[in-house]
Amino acid sequence: MINLQPSLLPRYGQKDPWAVLVKDIGIEVDTERVLVEQVAVGPNQIEVQRSQMINDMHSEHIIANGVSGRQIFLPFPIQVEGGEELIVIEPTEDHWLDAKWEMELLETTGKISVMDPIQIAAAVGGARAIVIGSGGWLFTWAADRALPLGGNQVALVNPGNSELLLASVEWLSGLDNWIAASPIGQQAQRIQGLSKTAYFVWTLVLVLGIPSLLVFASVLTWARRNSR
Repeated sequence: MINLQPSLLPRYGQKDPWAVLVKDIGIEVDTERVLVEQVAVGPNQIEVQRSQMINDMHSEHIIANGVSGRQIFLPFPIQVEGGEELIVIEPTEDHWLDAKWEMELLETTGKISVMDPIQIAAAVGGARAIVIGSGGWLFTWAADRALPLGGNQVALVNPGNSELLLASVEWLSGLDNWIAASPIGQQAQRIQGLSKTAYFVWTLVLVLGIPSLLVFASVLTWARRNSR
């Protein structure tokens, strides 16, 4: 498994040695640019993020079948080409490849939105290899980030990171039959198959509806007791 980081070397006319290495196994990588995304973070507030939160890997590979549906966090994603697609980002007008990824503030003026799907990870057959265009997804701060649920219980924020690692190791070892969702990844399941409208409605029901129902029941019980 090879995890790639963006590099400043191509900007100054030098070859990135990691790009040369993966080229020998049929993978082309663009380590000069990072896939960034413009997102709304508040009212009239826009932020350019140098990471991707992935729930659907958009791949038919056996690894993707075992991992998709569990959130993967990929910092500083870079484009790879070749091999069998493992992780693909669908194009939107808010995505573009930025060569000045190291700047504290990225400019949105003059950006060229990606028009085609961007491959971020690839699996190579034969002797088997995996190339992922992100180097920080294995770090503890990304893979082991958790939210407390109360009662000493926690849920992983990015369970797909651990799942991707386990499934990749099993595939690289030729243990295809072992690839399945582990208890780690099952700590947090994602609701799938809902439209944005349905998701919004259910969010309102769960966040506002249930508490309101409890308040109403409490008021009704109080009123009945006082009427006696």
